[in-house]
Amino acid sequence: GKARKGGSLREMERAVQSLEAREREAMNALPAVTEEKAAAKAAVEDTEEQLRIAKDQRVLGMRALDEDRFSVTREGVEDERRDQTKLSAAQHKEALERGRLREEMQRLAEAREEAAEGPRLARELHIKRRELDADKAQVKMRTQLHLAQGLEENQDFAGRR
Repeated sequence: GKARKGGSLREMERAVQSLEAREREAMNALPAVTEEKAAAKAAVEDTEEQLRIAKDQRVLGMRALDEDRFSVTREGVEDERRDQTKLSAAQHKEALERGRLREEMQRLAEAREEAAEGPRLARELHIKRRELDADKAQVKMRTQLHLAQGLEENQDFAGRR
């Protein structure tokens, strides 16, 4: 890119310093974020297991209810009522576990995003530092060129006397 003026260099230096602070903060938080990510992943796995259990209980409840429906005895009617209650409880538990799984998946996604922030900032910082160094080198080269041209003009002037 084109070289920037001195004011822009100062702005770039401030931007790099700000980025350095954000990167340092993100990297310092990384152990806690990594721990949170692991906890969220474990919670998702646990919730998935609880959801599988709830689904199995619902399926078993439906089978039991189907079997009860063939019975016309008083015990059969009581069994049907009891099994209907169990099925409703299993369906409720399954719905709760689905909701919990959604929450845990969201928590895991946020933890993954937060864990990626430090490395993302480090890459951004690397690029900004490289741009700043290139701009500083260009400014230095232009300053030296300007000084050299000034010396040449002075020598030419001195040589013509």
